[in-house]
Amino acid sequence: MDIEASSTGEAWIANEAKAKGLVDILMTSDQYLDIKETEEYDLIRIGLRKKKNRKTLTMMIVDRVFTSLQQASALPPMFQAKL
Repeated sequence: MDIEASSTGEAWIANEAKAKGLVDILMTSDQYLDIKETEEYDLIRIGLRKKKNRKTLTMMIVDRVFTSLQQASALPPMFQAKL
């Protein structure tokens, strides 16, 4: 590889970079991960989940508690009217 010719600040698409000897092999990221998985590497999947609203979570907990109490017939009369 000619360092002077390849260190000009230019960028090349994959096939051109391979032809210039800047990369050894071309593959997708999925192909790379498949190879690493067969070499017994532990792969970890990373993703995003929508954060639950704290108020919504609190209301879900309160609802479950009241439902459980109501099913057990242990709900005090002062709360029964509010349901």
